[in-house]
This record gives sequence, C-alpha cells and structure tokens, in this order.
Amino acid sequence: MKRGRIFIILGILLGVIVFAAVFFILAQPRGVEKPVETVDLVVAVQEIPERTEVQAPWVTLRPFLAESAPPDGLRRLDEVVGKTTVQRIYRDEPILSQMLAITATLYGIPYVLPEGMVAVAFPIADISGVAGAIRPGDTVDLLLSLDVPSAEGESGGRRTTQLTLQDIAVLHIGRWVAAGGETEQGQASVMIVKLNRQDALILKWARENGTVDLALRPATDHNIVDLGTIEAVHIDYIIDQYKYPRPPATER
Repeated sequence: MKRGRIFIILGILLGVIVFAAVFFILAQPRGVEKPVETVDLVVAVQEIPERTEVQAPWVTLRPFLAESAPPDGLRRLDEVVGKTTVQRIYRDEPILSQMLAITATLYGIPYVLPEGMVAVAFPIADISGVAGAIRPGDTVDLLLSLDVPSAEGESGGRRTTQLTLQDIAVLHIGRWVAAGGETEQGQASVMIVKLNRQDALILKWARENGTVDLALRPATDHNIVDLGTIEAVHIDYIIDQYKYPRPPATER
C-alpha cells in the first residue's frame, strides 16, 4: 500500500516537473525575425536593341534581394533614361552600368552625341587653345579675324575680328585613341568639339579662310551673347577707342 502511494507521489512530482519545464520553455521570448533587405534596381520592361537611346516608358524600378542583387546594377531611372545602349537588353533584365555608354572615353564619341549633332576636330596651339587650359567638358567661344572687303565681290579688305560661334562644347582634347581614349603626351595639337551641322560648316570655313582663336567660358556660363551688343574690332575701332592720334594727311 505504501509502495503504491510512493509511485503515485513520484508520478505527480514528475508531472509537475514536466509541466513546469514545458511552461518555462513556452514562456521564453521568441527570436525576432530579421526583415529581408531589398534594393530597387532599374529593369527593362521591353527588349531594347543595341545603340538605342533608352526612353522612360521602357524601364522601371523593381525590388531585388540585397544579398543577390548585382553590385553594378543601376538604382535610379535618371542613370538610364537618355543613355545609349552598347548591347541588347532583354525584357525583365536588370540594367547594369556596362550595358550603357556612360562616357565617351569608354565607349566612343558616337555613343554620347545627341541627335542632330556631330563631332568635329579642330587644331589648337598655345595661343589659340588658351595655353592648354581647355579640358573636356569645357565650352569655348570662337573669335574670328577676316579681311572684310568694303563692298561685296571685292577682294582683300580691312582686317576685322568678331565673336562668332558661342558656347561650343569640348568633347576631347588630343588625338583620339580608340583603346581607352587616352590623350597625346605634352601639349595637345587638336581638340574634338560638338556642333550642329550648320555650325560645323561655319567652323570649317573659318579655319580655312581666317585666323581663329578660342575664348574659354566660365564653367556655368552658357548664355548666348547678342552680337548686336558687341562691336567688331578693326583698325578704326582701335584708333577711336584708345584715342590714337592719326597722322596728318600728306599733301600730294
């Protein structure tokens, strides 16, 4: 009888211990699940051919797991829209930086020329090229000196200097090297500029028929000066402006 009571008491104690252990385990705070980290990448919503300027409706942002997202994937639409593709991009494919022509140095000038513009080479020297101060990305004005005839159809004439083309964008300084776009050593003898086709013809004519110097513009100045506010310079202008005394006329 006593042995039976002992077994009953032991069973009760064991049950209490098991219950307490289960309660203790359940009462422990559960670990907080770490949220899944994502990043938004630019994705093509349609196939985009090579050598094509990307339009806004062709791309969108979609989330990707941060741990598996390509490190060179582009994350802003403005990094893609307006850029030119250097390879075919397929639908739903994330757009990587190497798929686009970001700079002329990497992919060549044709990829960064806007529609309607052309690249033109122009010779420069120490004086005409602002002593080597011009750099890619700068803009320059063209100062042209010509012998202006007194009447249409006449040859020769009075030497006159005037501001002509303005805000010319400089794409490259030095001879272009296809592999890497490196500049020549020392003082460059040529630069590549961006112009519309009409201005390209004007630049060619000026180079072949007059004396051309370049004026370097401030980095943020893209205003076009009204030529009506600027007076062309010739010998009479210099004499009158700076009060040079004219010699007395000689008697014949």
